Amino acid sequence: MSGRLASVIAIAAVLLGAAVGLSANARADAIASGTADPALCAPPPLGFGPGEGMNDAGMPPTIGDVRIAMLFVDFSDAPGENSPQSIAAAYVPYVTDWYERVSYGRLHLSVQPVQRWLRLPRTLAAYRGDGFDGAFEAAVAAVERELDFSGFAAVYLILPRAAGPLASTIVDHEPHAVGGAAIRSWVWLSADSLDVARANVLVHETGHVLGLPDLYGERNRAATMHRWDVMAAGGPSGLFAWHRRKLGWLDARQVVCLRRSTSTLTLTPLERPGGTKAVMVRSGNGVVVIEVRQRIAEDRAICRAGVLFSRVDFTRGDPGRALGLSVPIRIRAAQPETRRSLGRCGPQWRAPFRLRRREPSGATAYGVQVRLLRAFADGSYRVRVTIR
Repeated sequence: MSGRLASVIAIAAVLLGAAVGLSANARADAIASGTADPALCAPPPLGFGPGEGMNDAGMPPTIGDVRIAMLFVDFSDAPGENSPQSIAAAYVPYVTDWYERVSYGRLHLSVQPVQRWLRLPRTLAAYRGDGFDGAFEAAVAAVERELDFSGFAAVYLILPRAAGPLASTIVDHEPHAVGGAAIRSWVWLSADSLDVARANVLVHETGHVLGLPDLYGERNRAATMHRWDVMAAGGPSGLFAWHRRKLGWLDARQVVCLRRSTSTLTLTPLERPGGTKAVMVRSGNGVVVIEVRQRIAEDRAICRAGVLFSRVDFTRGDPGRALGLSVPIRIRAAQPETRRSLGRCGPQWRAPFRLRRREPSGATAYGVQVRLLRAFADGSYRVRVTIR
């Protein structure tokens, strides 16, 4: 990427009874006593680009209407095969519906395809040789006169099947001026298949556009490609409570941030809107998170439901760090996965804590003790959290 400072270039070949939250009075009492402090667990400001901190002002909005252009580009040595119409039909509804659901209706993606193949001036082999330098500029120049880019926050660039399982997102410090617009983010995605798994890769890459980092590392790739967050690239899944909080889809009142002592409260399933969604505890340069996940909606493919216990490391989630060298979110698993279901369920599939015989009902990690007290019929859990 000569002449370009890209903070993230994410490249992945993805083969892969009524329970209520903490009452208003209880929350007020906790804050007054000093055991809860919402500001303490707020995402910290970090550098520009995808990371675990608060998004920089230059990043696309994460609430409201966000427009993305979709361009189909091919090459003389790799002509387009599937029709742009069929590709858009396979990917766009899946991606827009997924973000509508996971954001609790707060983010509305509007994707506008230019439904024809745009032939770029160089061969695919030539672009590969120098990191696709100049390819984005050539693609937008081909439609600049017919497409008003002023309302777009990002661009999807779809390549033909011959490009292989390529998925890459660029978030650039220096915006590219296109028809009066300043485009900082674009995604390269090869249409090597039209199935749900490939559409899910576009969901993952869109996460980078919105400011989320990869959750897998090159040195320990297999173990970190789980199904608890789509940024782990382990298959169809939802998002951690931390990511929903970072993107503004969980209100401060839905997250109980503890500073000390012990609190008992009820957490509702993250996949459904409303209620208290997470307990967070500030832990050094990060935050410990307790949330409830159930096999519904975007998480219907997970093999085991229950209470998830994890820690976010802000330094490892700093966008200035090299890609793939550090994993910003670690899970304290209830039990190790078994080989029998590993292929179907993915790594760390037995991570949730449940109230079942001969299974652990809690743990102490990261200076925080979690104990499950009761499981409700609606999927919520009553938990006790103690800061050690």
